[in-house]
Amino acid sequence: MTSVHIQSMLQQATGLDLGSEPVEVAVRRRMRQRHIADLASYLSEIVRNRDELGALIDLVVVPETWFFRDAGAFSAAVQFVSGCPRKPVRILSVPCASGEEPYSLSMALVDAGIAPDHFVIDAVDVSPQVILRAQQGYYKGNSFRGNDLGFRERHFRRHGDGYELAPEIRRLVRFRCGNLLTLEPPDGWPYDIIFCRNLLIYFNESTQAAAILKLRALLQDDGMLFCGYAETTVFSLNGFSRSPVTNAFAVQKKAPLDVRAVPAEMPYPSSPVKASWTFGSPPLPHPVAAPQETAVMEAAVRKDPQALLEHAERLANAGAVDEAIQAYRTCLEGVPDSVQANFMLGLLHEQKHDDKGAAEFLRRAVYFNPNHYEALCHLALLAERHGNTAGGRTYRQRAARVFERRAAEDKQ
Repeated sequence: MTSVHIQSMLQQATGLDLGSEPVEVAVRRRMRQRHIADLASYLSEIVRNRDELGALIDLVVVPETWFFRDAGAFSAAVQFVSGCPRKPVRILSVPCASGEEPYSLSMALVDAGIAPDHFVIDAVDVSPQVILRAQQGYYKGNSFRGNDLGFRERHFRRHGDGYELAPEIRRLVRFRCGNLLTLEPPDGWPYDIIFCRNLLIYFNESTQAAAILKLRALLQDDGMLFCGYAETTVFSLNGFSRSPVTNAFAVQKKAPLDVRAVPAEMPYPSSPVKASWTFGSPPLPHPVAAPQETAVMEAAVRKDPQALLEHAERLANAGAVDEAIQAYRTCLEGVPDSVQANFMLGLLHEQKHDDKGAAEFLRRAVYFNPNHYEALCHLALLAERHGNTAGGRTYRQRAARVFERRAAEDKQ
């Protein structure tokens, strides 16, 4: 029952309908890191220590992200801001994770010549730890992917083994710790643009309805909402229609929603620790150095597949792409059906512009876990990038079915 209690605490703190498997993996990892031997003692620790609960939330719900992920959405947002008669144009990024998405918006708008006083960007995430990291504006190699890194030359400076974002860009984003389901705009006005991508997959059906109802309330009637690859379907079933923008997944409001279609009782989890809206803070004076992984260390963790996965993850987060690839390959030597290792190898090969290798590992991840939503979405993008429209559509449809199946299972 202890693990059920922990899962319940996470759901209460985040509002997310979390599966037992990712929670158990995160709990075991934190127990090893904290040198806590039994589950009951760890439960006592997270009840006593809110910082430990926050660290566990980070492991479970903070998504992988990078600057200008799905760049078409940012181009569409710039076009919308340019043509919007209201000034300043109000933009919300939720969940904002470690800040790459809202900072990408600020850079895109500045690079398009839009005056900073013509827009306001609010960024919200349930995790206090990632909000603090976002405010520091310090990033390493894994946050920079793709062929076009000109924005890094324009808006970052090299600092230690990473990059520090220019203060004038950081100042354009207001960060806040908060929960979508209890969120209110700081000055009461709805948003013209909302970025809420790949959040609904964590929710059960009733919480999805609550989240979409909240997003409708937060969005202007003629506003635009950018969502995840397979989320347009569930938005379309709940008062939104697909937007005609190209190279982006976006929806807009339909006619006013019939509130009778919304469940009478919907869970509104308690909000996390309240924090005021703040602007970007100074970067860390001494950024944490990239881990100095050695062959000796890799040999030591080779006997423990989970430790090797964590070792590879640290390398990837430090931007050591080639070393991370080697570590994940070593993991596959012992556990060839590791979904996580195959999926991460797909992402890392994609980062190296090796689309063929990326597709191979992503297909392996889907073979071992046919319901791997993120791998299906990446395969859809890779297929479309190479002109395989039918293949991309098939992968998107599979991802949509995974999403809808999760919602149906949660309803039972």
